[in-house]
Amino acid sequence: MKTQKLISMTAIICCIFLSCSKDETAPSITMLGKNPDTLIVKTVASYSDPGATATDDEDGDVTSKIVVASNVNVNTPGHYLIYYTVEDNAHNISTRLTRVVEVVTADAAYDASSTCIGNSTNSITITSYSNNDSITINDFYSTGSVIKAGLNNYKYKIVPIVMSGITVNGDLTASGTTLNGNITLTGAVTATCESTFIRN
Repeated sequence: MKTQKLISMTAIICCIFLSCSKDETAPSITMLGKNPDTLIVKTVASYSDPGATATDDEDGDVTSKIVVASNVNVNTPGHYLIYYTVEDNAHNISTRLTRVVEVVTADAAYDASSTCIGNSTNSITITSYSNNDSITINDFYSTGSVIKAGLNNYKYKIVPIVMSGITVNGDLTASGTTLNGNITLTGAVTATCESTFIRN
């Protein structure tokens, strides 16, 4: 009888112990996209966060539970941080991950590539405008093109200019630290071409 009671108590204790064992493994977060990331000031309305994914050994995919804290201001050059954390159903909290976002001025040297007619000896200036701000590109065809700008929007209409009897027109679209131009040449030569300016 005593042996049966002892076995029963042992079984109960084992059940209690097993049922009370806690999940103490924190979920894991994986950041997506660039880190650090860089964008040109005022070229976007808001920062497009690439986000992160999260998994937990018990709960599986917990990406929807990720908490994001960000102080990115796309209108002011500076050094900004985005934090990612997640908590599982057992209240284990992940290690916090940090993304660095640098918001920089457009004023810089850029590597230029272009399918437009011309060569690296051409030194021209294209001025674009948007909301009374301007963007000027010197040495349109060459590596080390210098861009000066005070930007308010992500897209800029190029003010038509004439060089060697050719009118240059088009627009520029900013993506991160790259300016992409869709250019039209008319006059002595008629053509369309594309130009890319990547900030050094």
